[in-house]
Amino acid sequence: MPLRPIIRALVVPVLGLSLPDNPPVPVNVVNINISIGALALLPGVGTVLMARIVAHRSEHGPFRFVEDLMRVKGVSERLFTTLRPYLVVRGPTTLVRKVAVRP
Repeated sequence: MPLRPIIRALVVPVLGLSLPDNPPVPVNVVNINISIGALALLPGVGTVLMARIVAHRSEHGPFRFVEDLMRVKGVSERLFTTLRPYLVVRGPTTLVRKVAVRP
């Protein structure tokens, strides 16, 4: 959440902080609220699960938290643990290659 200009002008110089204007964009992530095709790049997500995720999103609205993905049939806690590092609910999708499944 960006600081309001007045707070930035008062707090930053006093405390000697340096705050970035734009937070860094995470890399290799899929926004589960806007992406459709990029969901297939995730490990363990095929066309059937991808369709269930999209259907759940259309029926219940956008995901508020990445953990809400476990409400979709077929997303177990184990699969979610594998997917978690690649999931976001805000921001752009930056994953461009299929994630290799590690044994």
